[in-house]
Amino acid sequence: MIRAQRHWGPMAVLGATVLLGGCNRDADTPPAAVVASEPGVISFAPGSPGLDSLQVVAALPGPLPVSADLNARLSVNEEITGRVGAPVAGRVTAVLADIGSPVRSGQALARMDSPDMAQANADKLEAEAGADLKRRAAERAKSLFEGDALARRDLEAATAEAQAA
Repeated sequence: MIRAQRHWGPMAVLGATVLLGGCNRDADTPPAAVVASEPGVISFAPGSPGLDSLQVVAALPGPLPVSADLNARLSVNEEITGRVGAPVAGRVTAVLADIGSPVRSGQALARMDSPDMAQANADKLEAEAGADLKRRAAERAKSLFEGDALARRDLEAATAEAQAA
C-alpha cells in the first residue's frame, strides 16, 4: 500500500505539468484582428487566407444560362392524373395533347408507329381481298349453274366459301 502512494505524487506533478504546458501561448502570434464592418459590407482582415483568390469586377449585362443541372425528385399527383395505355406496342411519333391541357374521353393523345398495327392492317386488306374473290367466284358459279354448266354441289361449295369469308 505504501508503494502505491509513492507513485501518485510524481504522477500528479507530471500530469499537471503537461496540462499547464498546453495553456502556454506563443508570444510571436498576435491575436486575430477583429474588423468591424457596417451592415451589408463584407470585410476581410489583411492577410486572410483565400483573400488572394477573390476578384472584384463590375457587373455587366450578359446572357444567363438557359439550363442548370439540379438534383431533384419528380412525382405525379395521382389524384388529378389518369393512366394512358395503348393496345399495341410501338413508338410515339407525335404528341397531340399538351401536359395539363383538358381532354375529352376518346380524344387522340398521341400518334404511334406500330409494326403490329401495320401487320394487322395488311392482314385485314388481304382478308377483304380474299372475301371479294370468293364472292365473285360464288356469283360466277351461280351464273354457270343457271346455264347448266356447273353441278349443284360446286355451286353450294362456292356459296359456302363466300359466306365464310
